[in-house]
Amino acid sequence: MQDWEVIQETTNDAAKLGRVACDLWNVLKKSNISPMNLSPETLKWVGQHDKEDQERLRRERKNGVEESIKQRALSKLDQDERKALGL
Repeated sequence: MQDWEVIQETTNDAAKLGRVACDLWNVLKKSNISPMNLSPETLKWVGQHDKEDQERLRRERKNGVEESIKQRALSKLDQDERKALGL
């Protein structure tokens, strides 16, 4: 196996583990189990994950609003206007 293949496989494994951890955290949040039973390292990961998730959701909402505005504006253009704009 080439070095780049090892790196790619390791990256894929890390991404899978991140998704697993995220799924487990989401299940835990919906349960009655206290997160205080988690290790300090896990609590740190959870805090960072929640912060990044909130930022991602904010960006997605913003992009969704901007895309909606863009689509409404484009829907008002006729074929000649679209052609003039290269659309």
